[in-house]
Amino acid sequence: MWLKFSNSPQATTGLVATLGNFDGLHLGHQSLLSQVKKEAVNQNRNSALITFSPHPAKVFTANAPKRLTSFRQLAKLVYSKGINNLISIRFTTELAKMEAEQFVEQILFGRYDVKHLIIGPFATIGKDRKGTPEWIVEYFQSRGRQVTVQEPFALGETRVSSNQIRALISVGEIELANKLLGRPYTISARVVRGDRIGSSLGFPTANLSISDYVKPAYGVYLGQTQVEGLSYNSLSNFGVRPTFGGRKEVLETYLLDYKGQDFYGQRIELGLLQKIRDERQFSSSTELCHQIKVDIENAREIIEKRS
Repeated sequence: MWLKFSNSPQATTGLVATLGNFDGLHLGHQSLLSQVKKEAVNQNRNSALITFSPHPAKVFTANAPKRLTSFRQLAKLVYSKGINNLISIRFTTELAKMEAEQFVEQILFGRYDVKHLIIGPFATIGKDRKGTPEWIVEYFQSRGRQVTVQEPFALGETRVSSNQIRALISVGEIELANKLLGRPYTISARVVRGDRIGSSLGFPTANLSISDYVKPAYGVYLGQTQVEGLSYNSLSNFGVRPTFGGRKEVLETYLLDYKGQDFYGQRIELGLLQKIRDERQFSSSTELCHQIKVDIENAREIIEKRS
């Protein structure tokens, strides 16, 4: 187990906390954190988000869901919401075997002295998920502590969940996914060396490895890319580049109006805003170049309308 702090290293016990995976920190999660912060202020206590790493599903199956946020991104988002502490508990097979009562007593009470737990309606703890929200409420109350169970969070008719957002991204519904996230879906990764096809066509791109992230549908996307603290409009293509007989999936990003040097090896952040078109196979590199110019024109028109 390990603990990561923001600016209050003394405040690790007597907490108002929430518990869960929080991948994406979407609008539903943000609603929970807002309540945690409010109650912490009211009770003159410190706040915490308690999560697990790796995702519990990875311990049991090779088909665990791909992530919406890295731990680095999660920490930045959590602290931006005014939460004092981010506690990450290493999820192991041994932890998975802990009974709900054992987990509460040893970790939530014994290690962090959680006084008030605020959870979503589907939160469970302990072996075989036997610690349901109803059980958690009853057990906490029996020990003189509080639990608040929030109602399911929805945006209009759409229930907000990490799985729903993953599904939307995978079919290219980036704009709706972003609405549920409350911000652009953002991939943070280091730039890796590619085969320089983009440069040979006059459109140098930054190639990103996104093996751990949810993959968007194949296609071309308008985005915003952060490089060395500066933001650039960008066009990104995710797919296999069929025009060149590719088979390996590649995410490559072209920064509009970027005049700087190559930034291989640097970590950049790519926020996807809108899908422009599907990936297509062209008859020649000349035809592809023409389409890229059209894509850039379309992107600039969209940017103008957004501004």
